[in-house]
Amino acid sequence: MVVNSQKVLFISHDASRTGAPILLLNFLRWFKQNTDIPFEILLGRGGELEKDFSALAPTSVFYKDGQGPEIIHKHNILRRITRRLGINDPASRIRHKLAGSNIGLVYSNTSTNGNILQALSWLDCSIISHIHELSYSLDFRSDKFDYVNERTTHFIACSQAVKDNLVNRYNILADDISVIHEFISIPDENTIYTQHLLRRELKLPEDAFIVGSSGTRHWRKGPDLFIELARSVRNKLGAPIHFVWIGGGDKEQRCAVDRDIAKAGLGTNVHFLEAKTNPLGYFADFDVFALTSREDPFPLVCLEVASLGKPILCFDKAGGEPEFVEKDCGFVVPSLDVDAMADRVIELYNNRKLLRQLGQNAAQKVRSRHTLEANAPKIAAIMERYLTIYA
Repeated sequence: MVVNSQKVLFISHDASRTGAPILLLNFLRWFKQNTDIPFEILLGRGGELEKDFSALAPTSVFYKDGQGPEIIHKHNILRRITRRLGINDPASRIRHKLAGSNIGLVYSNTSTNGNILQALSWLDCSIISHIHELSYSLDFRSDKFDYVNERTTHFIACSQAVKDNLVNRYNILADDISVIHEFISIPDENTIYTQHLLRRELKLPEDAFIVGSSGTRHWRKGPDLFIELARSVRNKLGAPIHFVWIGGGDKEQRCAVDRDIAKAGLGTNVHFLEAKTNPLGYFADFDVFALTSREDPFPLVCLEVASLGKPILCFDKAGGEPEFVEKDCGFVVPSLDVDAMADRVIELYNNRKLLRQLGQNAAQKVRSRHTLEANAPKIAAIMERYLTIYA
């Protein structure tokens, strides 16, 4: 890789233990080990992973506790006062801190960093935006994405579905978008498989068949559809299959899930657990993974589960997951057709040989296409191109 004295500024919208920050953190570890390019990190907000980012490079936080675009920019008078005095104004504080840092490239992770990119408009360099979102998230934050779109030199899309959405809905030139599928670090499955954390926590027998899912209990992720899936399988099969969702939500989301489970009479077979710090130890007990998301660009959790040899079920036209599943790692069913997904669950329940074969295919595909070692160099090559051009 060509080396020059310019730095890369990496931006993460926060440091939460969620997909996009985890992917960036893993990439930065690889980037530090495999390149000589200096870099700094700017977090939109702090979070659980902040110390991990700080261990890699100088790290700043744009919005301190009690700050945010809804506070700092709510009133024009407050905005003018804070900018004039430089008190609690993130833009002034970050500009002062980064001045003289010789930033030659900005790498912005996610579509939600519009406010931060606007505050960095004084930087005269290219911006690469790595997009991990589809229409729901982009439209919900359209005020932020408008500026991301305006300022970005080149986009990286985490799936072909994301690229198509950027081209068709936001009129971004296809040549300005590179598709690089999401990636993970391969887990040590020998250790994971011996834990049986899920079966122990729920006191399930060793031969219990478990359909798993994971994510926040947000409408976009389809926790209601997961409950409907369990009901459809029960009505069609009658066997004691367990459905387990791992991932938390706010009070309203938790109450909605509890009400739906109770109304469906599924209290003994459907289990919603809070997020786990060691989710792979729970995923290892799944037999099959059902992605019931209405929209999901290319979820890392599916790669994690697939790496453990579990087949994936997903909806067509819901995002990038069909690009992974294809015809050999599970089943892609018509959009929002819960009954069709239930039929596939039953097929795998009755055909364990097919279940094992699809799971083995999934694990092999992750290792050949979706590892950090396979895809991180592709991102670094794009960064090198823009650093070299403007060096």
